[in-house]
Amino acid sequence: MKQMLCLLVGMLLSLSASAEKAQDFVALLMSDLEEQYGVDDNDEYGCVTVSPSMMEKMLKMLQSKDVKNDEQIQRILPHVKSMRIFSATKHIDRYNTAATKLLNKNAKSYKPFKASAEKSVDPCVWVRKSGAKVIEMIVLNRKENENFQVINITGDMNKAFVDELLKM
Repeated sequence: MKQMLCLLVGMLLSLSASAEKAQDFVALLMSDLEEQYGVDDNDEYGCVTVSPSMMEKMLKMLQSKDVKNDEQIQRILPHVKSMRIFSATKHIDRYNTAATKLLNKNAKSYKPFKASAEKSVDPCVWVRKSGAKVIEMIVLNRKENENFQVINITGDMNKAFVDELLKM
C-alpha cells in the first residue's frame, strides 16, 4: 500500500513538473525579458490572455447568432485552445530582437511558417508542431515606430487552418 502511494505521489509530482515546463512562447518571452532586462508587464509591455474557457464561451456566443460574417470565425474557433497577445509601444526594436532571438534559440521547437509566396517577412509567422499537428502559432507583428506584438495561439491546427487564420 505504501509503495502504491509513493508511486502515485511520484507520478503526480513528475506530471506537475512537466506541466510547468510546457509554456507557450509568450510565457517564455516574458520570463526571458524579466531575467534579461528586469522589466515586468507593468513597466513597458502588456500581455492579454484568452483562456480555453473564454474561447468556449466566445464560440457558444457566436454559434447562437445568425450572422454571415461570423462563419469564418465559427470554423476557426473550435481549433483554438488559448490565445495570448504581448504588446509593447516602447523599445520596439529591443522586444522584436528578444522575440526573434528566443525563437532561434528554441529552433528545435519553433519553425518558420510561410502562408503563401506573396507573404513578406513582416509579419513573421512561426509554428510549433507535434507530429503533423500545429499546436502553437506565433505571429511577430512590428509596426515601424508604433508598436510590436506577439500573437500566440495554441490549439489543434494544421497547415490549412493556419493559412485560413492568416487570411483574416
